[in-house]
Amino acid sequence: MEFRSADAYCNPYITFQMLLSAGMAGIQNQEELSDTMNAANDASASRTLPHSLLESIDLARNSAFVHSVLPEALIRDFSAAMEEEVRAYQQAKDPQAFCFDQYF
Repeated sequence: MEFRSADAYCNPYITFQMLLSAGMAGIQNQEELSDTMNAANDASASRTLPHSLLESIDLARNSAFVHSVLPEALIRDFSAAMEEEVRAYQQAKDPQAFCFDQYF
């Protein structure tokens, strides 16, 4: 198995919970890792990562797996907070300054 670390800006608690849950689901469902699950492989089950934070939010909000792991209130509140962050970024006069102020 290969693990590529999540973005440094991610919530580490949610990320760790999702990683553990995905691993346990794979074990419980007796799934086998294979080259077809390699993101660099043309036959991969998931060919590309989301292109934006908004796309990621939408995918998570509509994921049966995410809903099976995280409480609905957390999904709702975290999604709303992330959408607000995207709106603030999009409205910023200087996106680079916005990122610096927001994250440092």
